[in-house]
Amino acid sequence: MTSSLHSRSRLFVGAAGLGIAVLAVITTAFADGPSLLHGPAELSHDAVKLAEVEGQVLSDADALAIPTDIAIVGDRLVVIDAAADSAIHVVHRETGVLERTFGRRGGGPGEFEGAWSLDPVHGSAHELWIYDLALARLTYVDLRDDFFDRGGFGTRIVNLRTEAMALGPVRTADANTSLSLGMYTEGRLGVYDAEGIQQSTVASLPPGASDVPPNVRQHAYQATLIPHPKRTLLAAVTRHASRIEIYRDDGSLVTIGEGPLHVEPQYEVRRKGDEFVMATGRDLRFGYIDAAASTAYVFAVFSGRTREGALGSQFMGRFVHVFDWEGNFVKAIALGADVVAIAVHEDSSVLYALRHDPLPAVLRYSLAGVLPNSSEGQ
Repeated sequence: MTSSLHSRSRLFVGAAGLGIAVLAVITTAFADGPSLLHGPAELSHDAVKLAEVEGQVLSDADALAIPTDIAIVGDRLVVIDAAADSAIHVVHRETGVLERTFGRRGGGPGEFEGAWSLDPVHGSAHELWIYDLALARLTYVDLRDDFFDRGGFGTRIVNLRTEAMALGPVRTADANTSLSLGMYTEGRLGVYDAEGIQQSTVASLPPGASDVPPNVRQHAYQATLIPHPKRTLLAAVTRHASRIEIYRDDGSLVTIGEGPLHVEPQYEVRRKGDEFVMATGRDLRFGYIDAAASTAYVFAVFSGRTREGALGSQFMGRFVHVFDWEGNFVKAIALGADVVAIAVHEDSSVLYALRHDPLPAVLRYSLAGVLPNSSEGQ
């Protein structure tokens, strides 16, 4: 067994450190039949009512290498790329035109060693923060041309001062406060001020036996944290489980929900030097690998695949499970393509997704008529 912390994409991070390396792209056909020891290669949706949607390629620009995260910022889509010369791509949301690439590799201002997650600024059509996991650093970006022309990019950064690895701060309704999942020893979420200083931890640790160290439990229940468009609620969808957690913007828990196909983390606790780590093997099954939110719904990409049966594509998914903001499962959507990350318009009308194979691309799906009429939400 090996210990690893997988991001929402094809990035690998050692559980005890912050070094990041890009995994090679592997195309492996699903194995099936009696040779599988740990259940089906992929959980079946046969018993789940599906809404099938057809997507179109919005952009397959040559600049795309291994796209890993995507966010809507006004009329644009911002994409993190794990292998391109520049870490960030900007694509026009309607035309698919690649407008800009920026963020060379490195640790200096305006550079990224491990661009990890995107946090658009609430109420803005052109501003966002990019979190670098390797540097534990947030970089402010304004997508307007004059911002770059006058040398503003890379001049406003926030270095996190944290007790443990933070997996991507998300600003709350109070723009001076951020919440982040992480490898904390107390509490599920870290609370950070505007200067990046951790103030506290809140909410209960993930489930687990009393003898399982907190950092191992956090690793086993690693999740993607996304905000409601109004930033009053946040949802966490779990990478190796079918669990969704809903929190208020102060970090208090609203509810814990469950998807239609049950997945639980499969792991052992191992000692590595002076600490305990999570060890996983071929039986590890992937649950929700990425998420996005509208005012009415939480959209979670479901894998359901084991490392044994789908090595190389286990952190991709062809289905999206939709929940309301009370944690109730609403509907499953079949995309017809393996994707690694998604973004959704706040009115639930359009979903965007990142594909790796057969060629890297940004996909667009119309959700017109797929979901019940959305309300204004929280």
